[in-house]
Amino acid sequence: MDEARLRSVLLAGLAAGVILNVGGMAAALLIGLGDSFTRAGASPQLGGALLHTGLRFGIGLAVAYLYAIAGRRLGEGLSAVGKLVLPVWLIGYLPPVALLHEIGFLSRNQAVLSAAWGLVEASAAISMAVLVYNRLSAK
Repeated sequence: MDEARLRSVLLAGLAAGVILNVGGMAAALLIGLGDSFTRAGASPQLGGALLHTGLRFGIGLAVAYLYAIAGRRLGEGLSAVGKLVLPVWLIGYLPPVALLHEIGFLSRNQAVLSAAWGLVEASAAISMAVLVYNRLSAK
């Protein structure tokens, strides 16, 4: 991968990571995830928050990289977003939500809302990654 494409992937991944992290904070506030952890007797730790933030940036970088290496085969714009959203959501969002529900951190309603929010969040992040990558690659 040449330097210009690598730069495009990094910036697109960081942009997607920002969307994912902002979306994660909004979900925590809207769905009341902090209350769930408090009720379960867990207290948020700085290390866990940093790991979570890093993982979200990692997902953003992975999505941008996948688009960079398979972009032409996936199509351009919304076509590519549509083909990337479901696998990313099924692999990166649904299992953690199911696990948090299963171990009692999330109620059924919170799990459903969190899974739906994850689909919206993944769509927005992938759209941002595709948009930024295409803009930077066109230069």
